[in-house]
Amino acid sequence: GRFIGQTHIGAIFPLHSSTGDALTVKVPVRGASGRAEVALATLNSLQATPMPLPLTSRAVAGLADAMSGQLYGCGGMFENRDCSSTLRDLFLPFGVWLPRNSAQQAKLGGKLVSLEGLDEEAKMNAIRAQGVPFASFLSLPGHIGLYLGTDGRGEPLLLHNIWGVRTALPGGGEGRAILGRLVISTLRLGEDRADVVRGAFLGRIRGLTILGAGFPGTIE
Repeated sequence: GRFIGQTHIGAIFPLHSSTGDALTVKVPVRGASGRAEVALATLNSLQATPMPLPLTSRAVAGLADAMSGQLYGCGGMFENRDCSSTLRDLFLPFGVWLPRNSAQQAKLGGKLVSLEGLDEEAKMNAIRAQGVPFASFLSLPGHIGLYLGTDGRGEPLLLHNIWGVRTALPGGGEGRAILGRLVISTLRLGEDRADVVRGAFLGRIRGLTILGAGFPGTIE
């Protein structure tokens, strides 16, 4: 009956007990003396679930949908997520631990397929042919996202938490068209704008990381 605190998808708490579809978990709180104490919080099946969740595309999609639209926060600023912490928190409930930054996630998250040196058509074909929807990452310098498969036109789709898209300023130099949230986009992000260079985002994609080996479940 009292407010304890606010948490985020991906948070893990020790289980105290369970009754029916309710879970009682141990939560750290600040006590009257200023020291950490343990409180109990009872959550329903829509708020929490024992981990790990079964690793299926439907389960990943459901969790990603609950996170969609959340604001971007570089390095966890204001308790918001950047691109790599989004993937880390998304897969943690499935018992999958990912490194903290995008470069490490691309290298250590699974089998890395290099897309360097490929032209646009070859790169898109490689992603379509080898990417596993909801179980593959697409990475570029300083950024990473989850490959979702293709849309009705065959365009690869990416779930990613992104600050902005590079733009060309009228007087020269580079600017940003700000998104600042978790979005689903094609790999031609922002190309409907006249100030976004065609192929700029797609051209920076360097690798496809296919998850799988060692995971506690299967993607279906």
